[in-house]
Amino acid sequence: MVEGTLDGTMHIVRVKGKVWFTREEWRLAFPAILRGWGIGFFCGAAPGLGGTISAMLSYVTEKRISRHPERFGKGEVAGVIGAETGSCAKEAGSLLPTLFFGVPGSSGMAIMLGAFLMLGIQPGPTMLTEHVNIVWSLIWALVIANIFAVIMLIAAGPWIGKLGTMKASFLIPYVLVFALLGCYLYGGIWQNLILVMVMGSLGYLFKRHDWPRAPFIIGVILGKIAEDSLQKAIGLFGASFFWRPISLILIAMILASVAFYFWRSRHSSKTVASHA
Repeated sequence: MVEGTLDGTMHIVRVKGKVWFTREEWRLAFPAILRGWGIGFFCGAAPGLGGTISAMLSYVTEKRISRHPERFGKGEVAGVIGAETGSCAKEAGSLLPTLFFGVPGSSGMAIMLGAFLMLGIQPGPTMLTEHVNIVWSLIWALVIANIFAVIMLIAAGPWIGKLGTMKASFLIPYVLVFALLGCYLYGGIWQNLILVMVMGSLGYLFKRHDWPRAPFIIGVILGKIAEDSLQKAIGLFGASFFWRPISLILIAMILASVAFYFWRSRHSSKTVASHA
C-alpha cells in the first residue's frame, strides 16, 4: 500500500509492506478476475486487438457494473485487478488464431509465427494432430511464465508501488516523446504525427464527456476487417447469412448490450433524481 502527500515541490511517500489482499479485497477482486479473464481471452482471440484494448474493456466493464463508479481512478480494487487480468489473459487467447488459423493475435505471436515458418511448422488445424506436443509446450510455458512473473512482482511490489505516487505531469512528457517517436518510425512518414494529434484530441474529448474509448479504438482497428468479412459472408451465403445460428447469437448479444446500456442509464438517472 502506498500513500503520498504533496508538500510544495516535494512528494513525501510512505510505503507500507502490504502486498496480499484482505478478505474484503478478495471478495471484490474475484468476480473482476473472472470477467477480466473472459474479456482478455476474447480480445486475444480476435486478431488486431491487444493488451491495451483488453485492459481498457475490462476497466470500462468494471466501472459500468460497479455500484460506486466514482471510486474508479482512485485505486479501486475491481478496476485495477480487472484491467490487469484482461491484459494478461489476452496472451492465452492470442494462441488460438496463431496456432490454428495462422493469423497472429499480437505482435509477439507474429514473431513466433515467423519462427514456426522458418522451422517448417505450418500453423493450422493440423497443429492438434501433428504438433500437439508444441501446443502443450506453449500452454505450459505461459503457465510457468505467469508463476515466475507473480513471484518477481510480489518481491518488487513495494518499490514498484512508489510509481503510483508520482504526479502524472512528470510522466506525460516522456510518454509523449516515445509515442511520437514510435509513430514516426512506423513507416517513417510525418503524416503519422498529425494522425496522433487528431486521435489524441478525439481521445481527450471522449474522456472529457465520459464516453467509452475502447469501443472506438476497436472499431478503428477491426472496422475494415469486419466490413471485408461481412461482404465475403454475404457473397457466400446471401441474405441467409443473418439467419445462421452464430449470426443470430451475435445479433442477440449486440441488442442485449445496447438495451442493458439504455436501461442502466435510465436507472442511474432515476436514482440521481430520487436522491436530489
